[in-house]
Amino acid sequence: MSGWQQLMNCSGVCIFAADGLNFRWIELMRAIKGWDLDIENLKLTGQRIGTMLHLFNFREGFRLSDFTLPERARGNPPLTAGPTRSVTLEFEGLKRQYLEAMGFDFETGKFRKERLEELGLQDIL
Repeated sequence: MSGWQQLMNCSGVCIFAADGLNFRWIELMRAIKGWDLDIENLKLTGQRIGTMLHLFNFREGFRLSDFTLPERARGNPPLTAGPTRSVTLEFEGLKRQYLEAMGFDFETGKFRKERLEELGLQDIL
């Protein structure tokens, strides 16, 4: 999902429109770029974008501890009505799952070399 959001952000398409409208995204990208794309190419591209974003942030001094979520956004205090009533997110666990899925070594804060190679980004470091 993160890769999809990164791809939408970089394409200039409103993510709300992309998720809410039924249009042929792959055909659109093929027409714009002239590439023979499929869904796997697009997912990989989005993952590369997200990875490069994190690599840039870390180069500029960000650390895993800098990635936080405001208490209100995680449901603290919990809402009293609606579908997320009484729900509070355990943010650190979610952050760990996300970063590990992205290819981070959560303990060191660095990307795993194998993941960078999978994405074709081994030369970035």
